[in-house]
Amino acid sequence: NKLITQIVEKLKGGGRMFYLGAGSGGRLSVLDALELPTTYGIQKGIVNVILAGGIPRLAEAPEEKEDEVETGWLELLQNKINENDIVIGISASGTTPFVVGALTRCREHGITTACIVSNPDSPIAVLADFPVEVITGPEFITGSTRMKCGTAQKMLFDMISTTTMIQLGRV
Repeated sequence: NKLITQIVEKLKGGGRMFYLGAGSGGRLSVLDALELPTTYGIQKGIVNVILAGGIPRLAEAPEEKEDEVETGWLELLQNKINENDIVIGISASGTTPFVVGALTRCREHGITTACIVSNPDSPIAVLADFPVEVITGPEFITGSTRMKCGTAQKMLFDMISTTTMIQLGRV
């Protein structure tokens, strides 16, 4: 997979990976990132999460933060994002302003981008150097992306991080 190859190259070169998202997908990416240091013995800070509303407010799920166009980019800047890093935008719809805004700015600054999205031909897929589109179809309960879409996204996070760690010799 081209995305995994790119992540491995970035991490081998001293770069970092950032999941960047909102809602269910963003919260699920936190689980993946939290498990990596203990499971694979990597340093904290190699795989990071920029979550709309912030990780300290994870349980509150402040949905209004998803609409903040510049906040994701500003948080990446606080983390000293640079061309050695890769940012993976996460959005069920592919239109979340928090993610679209950050990926747009990443592209403007030559930072490699990827995405995980559940709608075809979305704005974040257009912005991503490495788009991953997993079309899960409508949810059983309209508007709730924590079911089919969230489950698919969590599986993708696990596949991406596990395959990356294997290729880095961390098993």
